[in-house]
Amino acid sequence: MVYSILGDDQSAPNIGNYGSGSVTDTATLIRAANPDRKSIIILNEDTVNEIRIGDDNSVKNDADGSADEGLKIGPGASVTLETTRGDIYGIARAGQTVIVSYYEEAD
Repeated sequence: MVYSILGDDQSAPNIGNYGSGSVTDTATLIRAANPDRKSIIILNEDTVNEIRIGDDNSVKNDADGSADEGLKIGPGASVTLETTRGDIYGIARAGQTVIVSYYEEAD
């Protein structure tokens, strides 16, 4: 765990959780719900393949892109979510496995 202090409030440190995992072509839980989450950064570590993320396992990443659902994170890109406290799922294109990493800040 990583502890960090934001601003001048020294009394209540925010706790940072970080990790990584594989996202496949089946909706994969990247990070479970956390009611204390303040923000989370998700990084697509792949140099070629994109992923899509969403708040449930209905995210889609079709081979031709015609029925994609979810927020796209391109190769090497990241996204910061500041209000999401629920589950976060990811999905890669058919036949692909993509490594993602995250950093979550919580109370």
